[in-house]
Amino acid sequence: MLCAFFYYFVLMSLRTFTDQLGNQITIPFPPQRIISLVPSQTELLADLNLDSRVVGISKFCIHPAGWRESKSIIGGTKQFRFDVIQSLQPDLIIGNKEENYQEGITSEKELLQVKEYYYKKKYLDRIHKQLAV
Repeated sequence: MLCAFFYYFVLMSLRTFTDQLGNQITIPFPPQRIISLVPSQTELLADLNLDSRVVGISKFCIHPAGWRESKSIIGGTKQFRFDVIQSLQPDLIIGNKEENYQEGITSEKELLQVKEYYYKKKYLDRIHKQLAV
């Protein structure tokens, strides 16, 4: 019990980031419960060895092999299953402005009060900032 207390309150801190839509988000760092709405980000999270932190992915996330069986499917990139997302209690949802729809993004923020980080594909030259999250 003391170890869990130490980890949560000492090793885990809050950090503020600005996503590529200009939204400021403050999240527990490092985030422990991540949902990826975009296949390319799911693959990136896998490449970064974050398997244990990713709790949900979209139905279009087919890589890496095995994640579709071990992660919760939160719907598609345009039709989210808000009940599933809420039940997963994510610290962070990663999405993409071009692939995810604006109404869904707004609904997630209002209904779930979850911190979301959105990026734009045209800013891939700024990938180092994205990886800092």
